[in-house]
Formats: sequence, structure tokens, C-alpha cells
Amino acid sequence: MIKALMLFASLTFSVSLLAQETESPDTKSEKTVKWYQPKLGYTDSPSRTRVILSGKTEPNATVSISDKAIPIVINGKQKYFKKTYAFIKDKDNKTLSEAKTDGEGFFTYTLDLPEGLALLPLKVSYQDQTEKDFQLNLQISFDKVDITNLGQLESSPLFKKDYALWLGVGATLLTYEQISEDIPLEQEFESFKSPAFYFKYWMNLSTQWDFSIEYKNAPGVVEDNETFTYAEKDYSWSFYGLDFQYNPSEWVRANPWGKTYMDLGIMLGVQYHQLPFITRLTASTAEITQNNMYMLSLGGKLTFYTNDTWLYEIFVRRQLPLTTGSSFNATPTFTLDGSLGVSYKLSDNWRVGLFWYGQYQQHNYEKHKDFSEGEVSGNQKFFFSNAEVRFGYEW
Repeated sequence: MIKALMLFASLTFSVSLLAQETESPDTKSEKTVKWYQPKLGYTDSPSRTRVILSGKTEPNATVSISDKAIPIVINGKQKYFKKTYAFIKDKDNKTLSEAKTDGEGFFTYTLDLPEGLALLPLKVSYQDQTEKDFQLNLQISFDKVDITNLGQLESSPLFKKDYALWLGVGATLLTYEQISEDIPLEQEFESFKSPAFYFKYWMNLSTQWDFSIEYKNAPGVVEDNETFTYAEKDYSWSFYGLDFQYNPSEWVRANPWGKTYMDLGIMLGVQYHQLPFITRLTASTAEITQNNMYMLSLGGKLTFYTNDTWLYEIFVRRQLPLTTGSSFNATPTFTLDGSLGVSYKLSDNWRVGLFWYGQYQQHNYEKHKDFSEGEVSGNQKFFFSNAEVRFGYEW
């Protein structure tokens, strides 16, 4: 009986050990890769498109192309593209033939490929000497890339920026003209002063919609002249804006200058302005006051990408009055604002840029409440030009 029990225990232990040995290789080979939606990069090659793949698997793994050539279907015909032609080089001119996963398992793998359907053979090698093979069917065009054999993919957390903060400092030039035949009053002056301050908070709402809050404060000064002595000479034009921007991915296009991408968006928002205004106090004295107005803004924005680090942008908006003013009734006859800018990517999160922002506004005004002798009417024109350095943090 004792021998039988010992034999049973020995058989049970042997079967258990055999099962563990049998399961161990299978368990080790159970590796998975979560692939994300790829994105386009920027290359100087006129015949290729830069594709940036990203995914997540185990830490310290290696991603590489498993075959010597990549099958690519172009216009219905299959060709073979040598993998060495797909590799890019880093800043030190080192060929990047593979990608390493970081401590969390994330990786990016960047390749330059021809347009067409690329049947990309990939291999992921793990630290335990196991490997996992994949084939990604990449449909590549000049302005779009998709993985067609994995279903709907999520956006990569490595690429997506959900928020941004921008701070800027610069100088402002204001050319101002105000005319009234009722008082009478006719004043023109130019003011150049610094520092002007800028703040912007940006938030990504979806793949197509963005939201931003902006604030700009631009100081100025008016000097005494032959007509008036000014009791208050200093002023500031403060501007607040709330903007929604619509950027559908299908509007991404190439521009006429070659391998550069152009992203078109529509901007819709509300602006609040604290505008300078000359108030005549006596026959020979005046002061700078302000008039507060709300405006609706509507316009378009173009963003140009020429490589991984440089970004150019331009926007123009038409401004339409929502209120007539806080101190007097103003009827804008023509109002417009716009901006030009370029920014450089310092790191994954930091950018620095140079920006110009301008406005032209022309108003007819009447019924100025601060004038003791009754109602007046006139015309007000000003051109606002601001240049500044901005620093942005994106995450």
C-alpha cells in the first residue's frame, strides 16, 4: 500500500513537472503588441512618404523589418522595395534600422516608403529570446496613411497633445486717427511701446475640434501736441478671445512648394476688446479713455509643416460687432485681424516661436456719454501691429 502511494505521488509530480515544462514555452510566447494609428512625418525625398508607426508591448524589446524587401502594390502591380531604402538617419547620420521600446513598452518606428499598399513584414524581438511576427498592410498616400488589416485603431498617446500653454512678450506699434466735426477734434498719433504680454491656453476637444482662450495686453502712450495737452497719456489695448477651430483630417493637403503639408482650419469665436479712445475735456485738454466692445470673429487658418521641428501658421479673421460699446455707440465699418508665425520644436513638449499679430479697425461713433455738451459723432481708425517671442509647453 505504501509503495502504491509513493508510486502515485511520483507519477503525479512527474506529470505536473511535465505540464509546467510543456506550458512554459507557450506562456513565454504569449506576446502582444498594441498598434496605434500611424501618422505622417516629413521627408525631403520627393518619391517617398515618411510613415511613423507606434505601439506598445513589453519593455526593452526591439522592432525591425523581418525580410530583405517590402512588397508594395503600386497601380495594381506588386513590386519589392529594399528595406535599406526605407531606413532614415538621425541627427548624427546614424541609420535607424530598428526601434527599441522604452521602460513602459512604448515605441515609434519611422520609415520612408513609396506611395501604395505596403505589405510591411515586422518582427518584435523580446529579452527572453522569443519573437513575434506581424504584417501591417499600410495604405500610403501623400497626405494619409492607414493600417488596413487591424480594424479601427486608437490615436497614439505618443503623438497626441491634449493641452498647451503659451506665454509671449513683445512690442506694439499703434497708428491711431480720430476725427469729429462736432467738437471739433482731429488727432493722429503713433505709439511704439513695450512690453506687450500674451497668454494662450489650448485644448484638443476631438480629432477635428480645438478650443483656445487668448489674452493680449498691449501698452501705448500719446504725446502732447499743438492742439491738446493730455491729462492721461498712457493706455493699454487689452484683448480677450475664445475660439473654436475645426480641422478635418481630409483637408490636409500638399502645398505648391513641394514636400510640405498644409492643414486648413476654420476659426469661430468671440472677442472682448478694451479699445483706446480720445476724450476732449476742454478746448485744449484731452485724455485717453477706453471703450469696451464684444465682437464675433470668423476666419480661416493655414498651418504648414516642412519637417519634424518647424511649423508655420497664418490666420485671418473678420470681426463683427455684437455690442455697440460701453462708453458710446460705435458702428464698425471694417474690422479685421490676422497673424503670421513660426515656431521651433525644442523638445517633445517645448516650442519657441516668433509671431506677428495685427488688427485694423474703423468705427463710426456717436453719443459719447462723457462729453458734457451733448452728443457728438465722428470716425475712429487704428492699425495695431504687435511682434513677440512666445514659449509654449504642450502635453
